[in-house]
Amino acid sequence: LSAALLVTLVALSFASLAMLSPILDALVSLLIDTLLSVPHLILLLLIAFALGGGTQAVIIAVALTHWPSLARLLRAELLSLRNAPYVAISKGFGKRQGLLFGTTCCPMCCLTAWSAHCCCFPTPFCMKRP
Repeated sequence: LSAALLVTLVALSFASLAMLSPILDALVSLLIDTLLSVPHLILLLLIAFALGGGTQAVIIAVALTHWPSLARLLRAELLSLRNAPYVAISKGFGKRQGLLFGTTCCPMCCLTAWSAHCCCFPTPFCMKRP
């Protein structure tokens, strides 16, 4: 559960960072594409081994290897929201970029982030508690 939460936070952070400027968007896209081109399981094992093994190392390794696909999804969601008509109207009324992101784009993207968080590791949400 902590790995899934860490994955979601890292992915949401990188997707939000990509929305700040076109240069940051290109850099985040390059980082996502680079990490997605490396075989996932091999990278996970190498990171866990480099961190010394154990539960904490596996959690960190999973968080560092699972975020790119979720970040790509959230980035696409934020791009579509940025080009939505109601966002353009809000810009026309003079809302600042940060306020616009915080009040319109981020709440709409949080639903996607939460559903992806639940799908990343669904076992804790499906298990019955005794």
